[in-house]
Amino acid sequence: MGGSAWVRALNTKMAESQKQSHLLSTQSERGRWIWPILIITAGVATHLPALGWGFFSDDYGHQVILRGLTDHDTMRPWSLYDFGDFPKPDESMWKVGTFPWWTSANWKIRFYRPVASISLWLDHAVWGNWAVGYHIAGLLLFSLDLLLAYFLFRKLSERRGVALLGLAIMAASFSALLPVGWPANRNSLLAQMFMIGALLVLIPPRGRPFFWGRWVVACLLGVLATMSKESGIVTFPLLGLATLPWKRLHGDAADGGKQRPALVLQKGSWPASLCSLAVGILYLLGLAAAGFGARGLFYTTPWLEPGLYIERVLVLLATAPLTLIGFFSTDLFLERFRLLLLLAPICLLFSMILVAVFWRVLRRHRYAAFLFAWFVLAILPQGGAPTSDRLLFEASPPASLLLGIFLHGVLSASGRSRHGRAMRIAALMIVVFTIPGQALAKLAVGAWLGKATEATREAVITAEVGPEKLGQREVFVLQAPNSVVLLNAISTWVVETGDRDVRFWPMQYGGRGLVWRRIDDRTFELESLDRPFLTHLLESVFLTSGDPPPPGTHWETALFRVDAIDGGTAGLRSIRVSCPESLDTPRYRFLICQKGKLRSVEPPPVGASQVIDAVPARAAQLP
Repeated sequence: MGGSAWVRALNTKMAESQKQSHLLSTQSERGRWIWPILIITAGVATHLPALGWGFFSDDYGHQVILRGLTDHDTMRPWSLYDFGDFPKPDESMWKVGTFPWWTSANWKIRFYRPVASISLWLDHAVWGNWAVGYHIAGLLLFSLDLLLAYFLFRKLSERRGVALLGLAIMAASFSALLPVGWPANRNSLLAQMFMIGALLVLIPPRGRPFFWGRWVVACLLGVLATMSKESGIVTFPLLGLATLPWKRLHGDAADGGKQRPALVLQKGSWPASLCSLAVGILYLLGLAAAGFGARGLFYTTPWLEPGLYIERVLVLLATAPLTLIGFFSTDLFLERFRLLLLLAPICLLFSMILVAVFWRVLRRHRYAAFLFAWFVLAILPQGGAPTSDRLLFEASPPASLLLGIFLHGVLSASGRSRHGRAMRIAALMIVVFTIPGQALAKLAVGAWLGKATEATREAVITAEVGPEKLGQREVFVLQAPNSVVLLNAISTWVVETGDRDVRFWPMQYGGRGLVWRRIDDRTFELESLDRPFLTHLLESVFLTSGDPPPPGTHWETALFRVDAIDGGTAGLRSIRVSCPESLDTPRYRFLICQKGKLRSVEPPPVGASQVIDAVPARAAQLP
C-alpha cells in the first residue's frame, strides 16, 4: 500500500511539474509575440490618418467602373488599370471628353493588374460606396504584409532582435504612405506582399534540402505579385537567387578563420534558378505581345523610352539609401526633376559612403549579399514613373532587414566592444531617423493629405457649372487650384453628384496666369504669363514627347479645336480655341480659380482681353 501511494504521489508531482513547464512554455511563447504585435500595431497606426482621405484622383476613375456609371473601352472591374490608347472619334471615351486637348495621338497606358483590380472589386462588394472601408482593407493588408515580413526576417536573420529591428524599420518607412493609404496605389502593397510570401515559401528552414513543390508554390505567388503590379516581375530572379543554397563557410587559417558568405551547390538548385528566370522572361514577353505597357512621359516602359527609364532608375539608385533611412526625400523634387538630376551625384557619393560603412558589419552575415541583390532588383522596375519616395516601397523589406542587421551588430552588447563611439553615435542617429522620425513624418503628411484630398474634391464638386436645367454643360476650366484637381474631374463629379451632363475641358493643369482674348463670337486665345503650356508634371501624363509642338500644330476634341499660335524651342505660350457655338451660350461655362474654388466668369467682349492672375504658389502645390 505504501509503495503504491508513493508511486501515485510521484506521478502527481510529475504531472504538476509537466503542467507548470507547459504553462511556462506557453507564457514564453506568448511573450515572444508581444513585440511583433506591438510593432505591427504601431506601424498600422501611423496610417490611421488615411481613414479620412476619402476617394482621391484615380480612385474616382475606378469608382466609375465599379459602380457601372459608364462604359469604358478597356477598363473593367477585373482590369481597372487598363486605361487603353488615345480614343478614336467614334469611341465612348472621346465623346465623354476624358482626355485633355493636348493628348498625344500615340499615347497609351495599359497595365495588366487583375489581382489589384479584383481586390478593389471585392472592396466595392463589401463596403459599397463607403471610402473608409477601402482604407480599412488597406490597413488589414498592411498588417498581413508586416506579419509575413517578420516570418521571413526570422528565417533570414540569425537573431530575433535583428528581425524585430527590421520589422520596426519597415513598419515605420515613409515609402509605405501611399501604397497603404491610397486604394489606387494598393497594387504596390499587394505586389510586395506576394513577393515576400514567395520567398517565405521557397527558402527552406536551415538544414532542409531543396524541394520542387516549394518552388512551384513560390512561382504561383510570383505570378500573383506580377499580376498585382508589373514590378512584381523581380520575384522570379529573386526566386532564382533564393534557390541557390547560401551558406556561411569557415575561412582557412591564412584568412584568420573568419566566416564569409559563399554559394554551395546542391542537387536541383541550378535548374530551379534557370526555370525561375525563364518563367519571368516568358511572362514579360507575354505582356509585351498582348499590347500592355505605357507610352508617355509620365508612365513609360524600358522598351519604349529606354533613355528616360534608365535616367529615373539611376536617380533612384543614387538616392535610395538616403531616402529609406530618412535623410532625404525625392518627393520634394516632383516638379524639379532636373534639379534632382544635378543633386544625384552628391546623393550617390553619400549613399556609397553609407553602403561602405554598413558593409563592414553586414559582410559576415549569411544572407547579406542576397538582401542587397533583392534591394537593387526591387528598384530596377521603378523607372516607369516619376521619381518618388513611394517607388522605394518594394525595396523597403530588404533595406529594413539590412539596417536591422547593421544596427544590431553595432549596438548589441557584443557589437559595442568591436565598434568605436563614432560608429555607435551614427547608428543611434539612424535609429532615430528611420523609426520615430519616419513614423512621425507619415502621421504629419498623412494628416496634411487628408486636408489636401478634401480640398481637391471640394474644388470639383463646388465648381460653378450652371443649373441642371441647361442640360449638357460644357465647362472650360482656364486654371485650377493645383494640377491634380482636373486629372479626374469628370469622374469625381459623376461619382460625387450623380450628374452626367457635365463635361470638364481643362485648358491647362495648374494655375498659370493668363491673358484671355476673345477673337470673334466663337473663338478665344489664351496666353500664358507663367511657364509654357504642357510643362507641368501632370500635363505630361498625356504626352509622349517633351519637345514643344511647332507652330501650326492643332488638336481636335469632341467639342472644339485647339491651334498652337507659337511653339518651337521657346515652348507653347499661346493657343487658339475654336468652338462650334457662341462663347456666350448659357451652356458654356468658363471657370477660374478664386480662393481655392472654381468660379464662373463671363467671357470678354469680341476684340477685348482679360488678365487672369496666377494662383498663389502655396495654394497650387501638389497634394
